[in-house]
Amino acid sequence: MSRTVAVIGGGYGGAAVAKALQAQADVVLIDPRDAFVNAAASLRALTQPDWAGNMFFPFETLLTQAR
Repeated sequence: MSRTVAVIGGGYGGAAVAKALQAQADVVLIDPRDAFVNAAASLRALTQPDWAGNMFFPFETLLTQAR
């Protein structure tokens, strides 16, 4: 019997927990956004606009086995 784990929030902690557990359980990530937002990268993107692409990571690519 497989376990289902619901992770509420896809911030730094939630995304890390979901990624760590996705191989051992059926992970459901609940977040209003469809991407992880790297807030720390936003500061760098202000001075280096080419860094804007490093601010967002879609959950579907970050969490390959979760839903």
